[in-house]
Amino acid sequence: MIKVFKYILPLWKRLIVISFGFATMAFLQLQIPRNVGLITTLVVSSSPTAEILQTGLIMLGFSIGVIALAIFNALMNSYIATGFSKNVREAVFKKVNTLSLSEFERFGTASLMTRTTNDVQQIQGILLFGLRILITTPVTLITAVSLTLNANPLLVYVFAVSVPIIFIIIGITFKIASPLFEKVQKRVDGVTLVLRENLTGVRVVRAFNQEIKETKRFDEANTALTKTNIQVNTTMSFLYPSVSFIFDLTYLSIFFVGFATLDGQFLELDGVKFAFGDILSTAQYSSTLMFSLLIFAAI
Repeated sequence: MIKVFKYILPLWKRLIVISFGFATMAFLQLQIPRNVGLITTLVVSSSPTAEILQTGLIMLGFSIGVIALAIFNALMNSYIATGFSKNVREAVFKKVNTLSLSEFERFGTASLMTRTTNDVQQIQGILLFGLRILITTPVTLITAVSLTLNANPLLVYVFAVSVPIIFIIIGITFKIASPLFEKVQKRVDGVTLVLRENLTGVRVVRAFNQEIKETKRFDEANTALTKTNIQVNTTMSFLYPSVSFIFDLTYLSIFFVGFATLDGQFLELDGVKFAFGDILSTAQYSSTLMFSLLIFAAI
């Protein structure tokens, strides 16, 4: 899998640009809940309307920046993913043409067809969604923790508990599901083999009246693929409720710890004051972070 990604090297310039774009977008996204917290604090403390409007305009600027970067990153990401898949597909095609007859028999025509089409398409999809998640998730985590430390250091302990638990759940789930994904690929090869044999030998099948037998063969291969896909989906279905449950607990814990320390008032710690707006912004940080982790798990 790692060897395949060497074909992205010709696109390194665009890769650097989109890395910077995704990192900047993740940073700006977390500035929006920060400003929401500031506005909440200003409203609660009866600050001047001009100051509240100024903070609102800053937040609007961040929002426009996020929208612009999202459009730019989507276009650039599409160019990178399609260019990468083109390079891989071309390399696989050239490699297949150099195989000997014995190697053809060992791999099988159906398997080579699947590797050239379906597998390349799957890698393209992983790259298309994975680039965003692999770049934005670390940036979101670091920025969220940093902003939380500035807002209320006590709330960082909530992240320190919930984030490792989520990674453990993701690791266990994929440890169980990985063998099933390999079985799915073998089942796809089996369906492709039966379908190809029927298409290329359709005249022979009809001449010897073997339609019922070939239909049964295809049904068996298709049923095996369906059952394996059901096993994969059943295993992965436990991931999203588990992560969502941890997210809900994290969200509630932030408010519980925040109000337990503030008691609805300002809390002064080492000369720095914390208020309800800090709790609200931290809750939004957790929402953005948990969403990134959930998409990361899906990838």
